[in-house]
Amino acid sequence: GPSGSGKSTLCRTINRLETIDSGTILFHGEPLPTDPQQLSTLRTKVGMVFQSFNLFDGMTALENVMFGPTKVLGVAEEEARSQAMELLSGTGMAEQADKHPAELSGGQQQRVAIGRALVSGAPIILADEPTGNLDEDTAREVIEILQRAAHEQDKCVIVVTHSRELARSA
Repeated sequence: GPSGSGKSTLCRTINRLETIDSGTILFHGEPLPTDPQQLSTLRTKVGMVFQSFNLFDGMTALENVMFGPTKVLGVAEEEARSQAMELLSGTGMAEQADKHPAELSGGQQQRVAIGRALVSGAPIILADEPTGNLDEDTAREVIEILQRAAHEQDKCVIVVTHSRELARSA
């Protein structure tokens, strides 16, 4: 849909980063929780790829991908490092693992953001304009990464976009 039509708001409401004024969003037949503890559990089942990447500037690409598993899910650091490197390899970013976001291109940052969303093992990935600020070739590579996640890892990938090419590839 066009700018301002509510695409990003849809993603943010599914992940309960924004509340809804009316209606109901169901997850496995149940309304999304409002209780903070239950909401935290829901968010472990939904990975988010933000339009503006939202990487931590003071962390390397590897540390950004490891953050959720170690700090939120309680995964041991070595296991999280192994998982993160596997995902960075799968997104073509293994060689950039020790770089900070400011040292990466927009496409590279987006790949790190996708790795961060996938590392949790969440069955649902929300992607908010994942190719919005990328050149055509990089956008195509990002689309392929999301398609592989959907097919090879059996993920539900929900993409909001104004890109006709991305919408056709869904």
